[in-house]
Amino acid sequence: RGDGETGDDITENVKRMRNVPKKLKDEYTGTIRGEILLYRSVREQYFPQYKNCRNAASGIMKHLDGADCDKLNVKVYEARNRYARFATQVDMLDWMKSQGFDVVEYTIYDLKSMNGKKAIDLMEQVWKQDRDYDIDGIVWKTSDIDYEDLETNYLPEYSIALKPKYELATTKVINIEWSLRNGTLTPVAICEPCELCGTTVKRASLANVACIEALGLEIGHEVIITKAGCIIPKILKDNVTGKFAEGYVC
Repeated sequence: RGDGETGDDITENVKRMRNVPKKLKDEYTGTIRGEILLYRSVREQYFPQYKNCRNAASGIMKHLDGADCDKLNVKVYEARNRYARFATQVDMLDWMKSQGFDVVEYTIYDLKSMNGKKAIDLMEQVWKQDRDYDIDGIVWKTSDIDYEDLETNYLPEYSIALKPKYELATTKVINIEWSLRNGTLTPVAICEPCELCGTTVKRASLANVACIEALGLEIGHEVIITKAGCIIPKILKDNVTGKFAEGYVC
């Protein structure tokens, strides 16, 4: 779990999780990408001390003894094989399903009948659907898979993520600490506790020194925070300087 080269080796824990086949029916060399989920009903039954399924899943999947990993589910969305490539998204998803994986739900639309407003309306409909696990948006993909686009572009042209408008909270920065991870120092704002997306937030990422300088942020400033992708607390605006974080607008 990481960037593909650096991170936590949770292989043995994943083997304990639900919907992970112990053996594939076909010979396969490549990657399977997916999400590790803690279902809401499981959290309520076994982990009521957690307010948020995402935070709970993140902690459980890294247990050194593998405890409670059997209560996590894996839902997959991509298979990438250097030698045998899939022509379409449906071919790829059907193959993963045939191997025993639990694949993401999907719907096929005619591109000729689609526009920006309809895409956003559909996203809002999907967001409101009753499901037993959390999502932070939906992804639109072309039916045909363009592997050159996938492998050469950091942001693929044939795959677009849509996420709902972020939830906001106002708080005050009471200190700034530094977090060391994989040799990188990252500034973290320590804030007065506030409620955001169902959790109590006390820390917010500042990404780097340039972010602090761009905001004009200082200890004692009132700020507006959000959760990037409904997951990571991040400072959106410094109310004292009136400046926004890069990538956000009023």
